Amino acid sequence: MCQTNMTIKLFFFFLSAFVFTCLPCDLFSQSQVPFRKSETMGTVNQLPFLNDVNHNRHPNDGQLESLISLHDSAYFWDWDPLNSTWSPLPYARDINITYDLNYRLTGFLHQNNTGNTWTNDYKIIDTNDSTGNVINEVKLIWDGSGWQNDWQSSNTYDIRNNMLSSLSQTWDSAWINNKKFDYAYDLNDNMVSQIDSNWNDTAWEIASFHTLVYDTNNNMISRLYQVSLFGAPLENYFLYTYTYDTSNKCTSLILQNWDGNVWLNSRKSIYNYDLNQDMTYETLEIWDGSSWINGIRSFFTYNSNHSRTNRLNQGWNGNSWKNVDRYGYTYGADNFNQSYANQHWNQDGTSIDSGDSIYIFYHTVIGIDELAPVENASLIIYPNPASSEFTIQSSTSFPAQLEIYNQIGEKMYVKIIDREPLSVNCEFFPAGIYFVKLISSKENFIGKIIIQ
Repeated sequence: MCQTNMTIKLFFFFLSAFVFTCLPCDLFSQSQVPFRKSETMGTVNQLPFLNDVNHNRHPNDGQLESLISLHDSAYFWDWDPLNSTWSPLPYARDINITYDLNYRLTGFLHQNNTGNTWTNDYKIIDTNDSTGNVINEVKLIWDGSGWQNDWQSSNTYDIRNNMLSSLSQTWDSAWINNKKFDYAYDLNDNMVSQIDSNWNDTAWEIASFHTLVYDTNNNMISRLYQVSLFGAPLENYFLYTYTYDTSNKCTSLILQNWDGNVWLNSRKSIYNYDLNQDMTYETLEIWDGSSWINGIRSFFTYNSNHSRTNRLNQGWNGNSWKNVDRYGYTYGADNFNQSYANQHWNQDGTSIDSGDSIYIFYHTVIGIDELAPVENASLIIYPNPASSEFTIQSSTSFPAQLEIYNQIGEKMYVKIIDREPLSVNCEFFPAGIYFVKLISSKENFIGKIIIQ
C-alpha cells in the first residue's frame, strides 16, 4: 500500500511540475480567465492548436478584441533535425471547420498525411446553446471504413453562463461514464471550488477538490488542491499562492507540497512586465531544502499589437543556462495568429533535435469588425431572407464598395456604388448565408443575408 501511494504521489508531483511550468501566472491575473464558463475542464470548443495561440490578445486592446477569428484550415509540420529545417510536407491538418450562424465552432476534421494521400483520423462535433456555451462535444475516430464514437463531454451552465458541470464519457457499444467535474462560483463569477470525480463502474468517487480564494480585485490569491486516494478522505496535496502588483498583474507564484503536517516549499516563479504590461521575463526556482536555486527562465517578445512573437526557455545545469525550447508566433491581417512553431534543443542545448509547426488559414472575410445586426441604423438589408432580389440601405458616405461573400469566404459579388438604395439580383446565388460588406473612405459596415 505504501508503494502504491508513493507511485501515485510521484505521478502527481511530476504532473504539478508540468502544469506549474506550462501555465504562466499571467493566465491567472484576471479572475475571468482561470476555470470559468466554457474554459473549465471538459470542453474547449476551439481547435486544439488554439490552446497554444489564443493568449496572444492584449487585454487593453479593444479594437483587436472586436474582431472575429474564423478558420478555414490548419496544417502541421515536423522539424527535420538532420537537415535543420521543417519537413517539406505537413504531417497532419484540420479541415472542414464549421461554424453556426453566430460564428461559434461546431466541428472540424483532423487528417494525417501518409505521404501519398490524406487519411481521416478523427473529427469533433460541437453542439452550442443559444448563448454560445458548448453543451455537448463528441469525438469520432475513423476505423478505415467509417466513423465510430470515441468520447463525449456534456456540460451544464448557470444563468450567468458559468459552467456548473462537465461529464466525460467513453464509447464501448454504449456511452460509459469516465470523469465528472463540478464547479461553484461566488457573486463575482469567480470559481471558488472544483470537484473532480472518477466513475468506479457503479458510482462516482471524488478524486480531487480545488478551493480557490480571491482578493477584492478578483485576483486569485490561493488555490488549494486536495486528493482522495481510492475513496479515502481528502488530504492536502498542493497549495498555490499568488501575489500581484498595483496593476493586478501577477508578480509571483509559489507551489508548496503537504508533508502530512506542514506546507513545504517546492517551486517559485517570478514575473516581470514592461510598460505595456506585457510579460517579458519569467524565472522558475526550485527549493533545495534551505534556499531557492535556479531552475528555468523564459524571455518573451511582442509585436506592436502586444501579441507574443517569441518565447525562449532556458534551463540551469548547475553552472550555466542552456537553451531548452523556443516558441514562435507570426501574425497576418488584423493581428490574427498565422503560424505557431515550437523547437526543442538536445540535452546539451547545442542543437535543435525536434519541433512542431502549425500554419493557420483564415476565411477571406475575416479581419473585419465584429458583425453588426443585419438591420440597424447603419445598414439595412431587406427582404431577408430573399429569393430573387434584395435591397441595401446605409448611412455611409458615398462612393462605397459593396462586397458579398459566401460562408467559406469566397467573394461572390463586388460593385462600386454612388447612391442608395441599391438592389442586388441574387436569383443565381446558391441558397445559403451570405455576408454583405459595405466599405467607404470613412467606415465599414457588414451584415448578413439569407438567400433561399
